Amino acid sequence: MKHLIVLPGNSATNKAWGERMVSHYADYFDSLYVQEYDHWTSEGTSMDMVTEEQKLRAHVASLAPGTEVFVLAKSAGSILCLGAVAAGFLNPVYCAFFGMPFEWAATDVFGGNWSVVDSFSVPAIAFHNTHDPTAPFLHTKQVIDERMPKVSLIATTGNDHAYDDYDVYDQYLLTIFKR
Repeated sequence: MKHLIVLPGNSATNKAWGERMVSHYADYFDSLYVQEYDHWTSEGTSMDMVTEEQKLRAHVASLAPGTEVFVLAKSAGSILCLGAVAAGFLNPVYCAFFGMPFEWAATDVFGGNWSVVDSFSVPAIAFHNTHDPTAPFLHTKQVIDERMPKVSLIATTGNDHAYDDYDVYDQYLLTIFKR
């Protein structure tokens, strides 16, 4: 059984991104899950990583043994994914990241401890817009080049943090999803 987990970005506008990802890739999976963050409905400004990790842990625990998990994670969702993998409860066969915000995570999540990045060993691809105003491309490139040898960085053209260029993503992801 193949299962897709979609971890959107921080702001409530990312709920639609998650729904579009699920809709676009639904035919390649037996089951689907999009995590909705508590602060989206409580009008908080930022996700509580501990709370969202607990919700993700509960979801993963509900999956049948032997389920192959694939993760699509955008922005803060990618940081949530890294933490879940490091914690040992999420063991995806493949991850795709979109706009990884390492500058934000360095202070707001990691607190100087990069072990979740350094220990990440899941085969993955990271799509990153070269002019992303939220997560600077060069910083993300440096972190991936120096700390994440299993992650392939794909520089995408764009000057936003939307990550909705499915034609580009499909070139890389459909082969993986079809296996």
